[in-house]
Amino acid sequence: MKIARILLVAAILVVSGSAISHQSPAEAQSIVTYSCADLNDPVYDTVYGVSPLPRNAAWSFKAGDTLTLMTEIVGDVPPPTDAAMRFFIEGGLMGQASVPGQITYTFPADTDFVVRIDPPFGWAVYGSAAYEVLEVDWDVTCSSAGAATDPSAPGCDVTMRLTPDAAVGVFGVDTDVFWGPDVDATTDITMPAGKTAWVLGMDDTGAFYQFIWGCTYLWAPVNTLGPNFDNTWNGTPLPATVVG
Repeated sequence: MKIARILLVAAILVVSGSAISHQSPAEAQSIVTYSCADLNDPVYDTVYGVSPLPRNAAWSFKAGDTLTLMTEIVGDVPPPTDAAMRFFIEGGLMGQASVPGQITYTFPADTDFVVRIDPPFGWAVYGSAAYEVLEVDWDVTCSSAGAATDPSAPGCDVTMRLTPDAAVGVFGVDTDVFWGPDVDATTDITMPAGKTAWVLGMDDTGAFYQFIWGCTYLWAPVNTLGPNFDNTWNGTPLPATVVG
């Protein structure tokens, strides 16, 4: 059976927890401890069935660290209607969403997972059968708590409002963008040609598109953004909905 690739968006915020493990002094010295930043490794941004987290490793998160799994359907065969994306911590189901969909969960406190053979958390998309794992195309990011806000950095846009006809567009040229639909509302952000972003609609004059970037609503002249002709969007027209 041909398996649909799915790009599923989920922002994951994980509850506090720890596990007990016993190691010899030599084993303790060889332990690698990973953090939120390590989840930004491109190894997680590809097609797989179950999260490829390292084995025999420890993990340490800070309160407020946010893990984001972003997706959309990219194949021409839809997933089963009862397919579900699931997120687990310490073997317990901590979040579930339909496919496509999103999950949000937050680290309310500093959380350390000590070393063990199997990862202490993970994600996957399951089909109709109890253990049927669907192949999916993941885009994983993790933003660290307390880090300076960078409006040019993508990530938590998955928790923001989308209009019903929102679509992902692509910048055709390097573009200086604005805080509002006004050339005087300048920012220090330049979107490079080829960069994609969610486009929500136009201002009431039809001169600017509103789009999402780095958890921020920004604006760009309509002649700088166009449809995205990748295998997901296939040239879907950008929305003409008036937003403000």
